[in-house]
Amino acid sequence: MHRLVLAAPVLLAACAPAAEPLTPAFSGWWRPVDSRFGCESRAFRFDRTSIQLRRDARMITTFDIVDASVEQNDMRLTLRVANEAAVLAAMETGKQAMRTELPKTEIVISLQRSGGRLLPSNVLIREDGPRGLRAPRRGEDAAMRKVFTMTACQI
Repeated sequence: MHRLVLAAPVLLAACAPAAEPLTPAFSGWWRPVDSRFGCESRAFRFDRTSIQLRRDARMITTFDIVDASVEQNDMRLTLRVANEAAVLAAMETGKQAMRTELPKTEIVISLQRSGGRLLPSNVLIREDGPRGLRAPRRGEDAAMRKVFTMTACQI
């Protein structure tokens, strides 16, 4: 019985109806190119107000969309790390400060759709404080490009 109570929210989230897409050109599910197990293990969806991650049959909000401008196959987004993703990151890494620090971080990124692929460019980071926008450090840039270089899922 206890397992059933825990499984119900996970199943409901996985079966939840799709929210309205940010734009038709970017609708559907997208997976990072390096995802070893394809769309079944990890895929993203760009909704009107957030980016959802479906990971191993669970759905979480990874980013809240603060601002978006879309022109045909090009999209410029200002994203804020969602509280739900920050809590998960804190739990997975054991770094509890991530719970409060990550939601203060914004990412400004441009994505271009080329056929069935999304390609990132012009990545900037805005952290809480007077520094404003900055270019990502080498490791940050590589990690963001790895996550946001995506292929359309055929589900």
